[in-house]
Amino acid sequence: MRSLLVKVFISIATFTAILIIIMSLVTNQAMHRNIIEQQQEAERNIEEHIISQLREMDSAHAYFAQIEDEQMEKGLYELREYYEQNPDFSTWDLAAIKEDIGAREFYVIDANNRIVITTHAPSVGMDFNECCTEFVRLIQERLQTDEFYFDGLENSAATRDAWMYSYLPTKDHQYLLEYGIRFGDTSVSKHFSYESTVENLTKIYTQLIDLRIMTIEGFVLNTTPDFMTIDDTDEKLQHAYNEAVDKQKTMTVVQQLADGYVETHRFIPYEAEEARGNATQRIIYAKYDNSTALALLQRNEATLKWMLVLGIVTSLIVLFIILKLFSKTIRLATYDVLTGAYNRASYLQYMDEIISSRNKYPIGLMLIDLDNFKQLNDQYGHAAGDEVLQELVMLLKEAVGKSGYVVRFGGDEFAIVFEKATPDLLHQYANAILKKVRAKHEDNIKWTNLSVSIGAVTQHELTEPEADLFKRADTALYESKETGKNRATIRFIA
Repeated sequence: MRSLLVKVFISIATFTAILIIIMSLVTNQAMHRNIIEQQQEAERNIEEHIISQLREMDSAHAYFAQIEDEQMEKGLYELREYYEQNPDFSTWDLAAIKEDIGAREFYVIDANNRIVITTHAPSVGMDFNECCTEFVRLIQERLQTDEFYFDGLENSAATRDAWMYSYLPTKDHQYLLEYGIRFGDTSVSKHFSYESTVENLTKIYTQLIDLRIMTIEGFVLNTTPDFMTIDDTDEKLQHAYNEAVDKQKTMTVVQQLADGYVETHRFIPYEAEEARGNATQRIIYAKYDNSTALALLQRNEATLKWMLVLGIVTSLIVLFIILKLFSKTIRLATYDVLTGAYNRASYLQYMDEIISSRNKYPIGLMLIDLDNFKQLNDQYGHAAGDEVLQELVMLLKEAVGKSGYVVRFGGDEFAIVFEKATPDLLHQYANAILKKVRAKHEDNIKWTNLSVSIGAVTQHELTEPEADLFKRADTALYESKETGKNRATIRFIA
């Protein structure tokens, strides 16, 4: 009796300890998830706010840019008329043009995507083929038109700061006349600048540690000396940026740093409501840290660490005991005792799982009967029959490898389930099985009069239930047996 009480006490103590540990771990995990979800929700809210701010800025830019747009259009048409009269750019008085256009700069781009002349000294001799693939595409498109274009905010390829540009092709389509004005010299910049917007957002959201607005050419609109283009970042961030541009899909890079510190880099495609050349599409780069979440997580970690270690050790011990006690029962419930193939119960469960998982491929079912098995038992005895059944299962497993799920229903009835089946695949495996069985005739006298009949089908549709599939496979098997045995019948929907 004393021994029994000790055992009961130990059992209850073990159960209680495990229960406490599990509850502690579950609570800890729930808190972890809650903190992470809160952080992710905060990031989503931040990004919605960022996009909202950008849309407001775009609207403001469009409104204030109308005046600039009209002035640039008028000036470029005048210069195009002058080109009609004097197409020799080498004779143009750039100093006079610069004096006339004030804060703007004037450029002429030829059909080879190079700047021929300009009032902007840093852009002299610029070859856009070397830096700006997307802009080169726009140049070639616009040269073939007769339209005026006024783009939104984008970066200067020469100085990398933010500018606003307008374009007008010459009538002979040989040159693209361009006006540009540095964004800081426009009236709109005094009221709606990216720098001030970003500064306000990073002050509001402590986990937002950096925010950049980038063009699809990789330039940063709100530049700093250490971050002017995407090339100023590491390879992982450059790859994520390129993926965001190519796929127009938000890309995330998570960088694990020391002491649990994590930086999350997000590249978010953004498209302006009004098409403005390259400026229509942009990439929002948002950089977050997890300092707030980390502080909360660390409060829980110290308290629960020792319980976690104890829980793991205890759980492993209990699991080992349970597996030791029940492994035989589990095996009996899963496998056929004689052959080691899966039993009917396992087959039904497996079929239910793969059908309900909405597999992208039709399931194949192959039913196999061992012909003349009764005569073998009568002639050599049931022990010999058992050996043959075991050999047949080994043969089936060798024939289909890991592609098939070998089942014994009972007696001399077997099945093989294929998760991804095609008629060619079923023919291939059926022929392999027939070949191996026929080869046994030469190796073992007990197999001399034995053969297999096979019926195999694929699903009519991916949701066809097991019962219907089995019925059709059984019909195919019956056809094989009725037409002489030792053969396979494959049925599928063309």
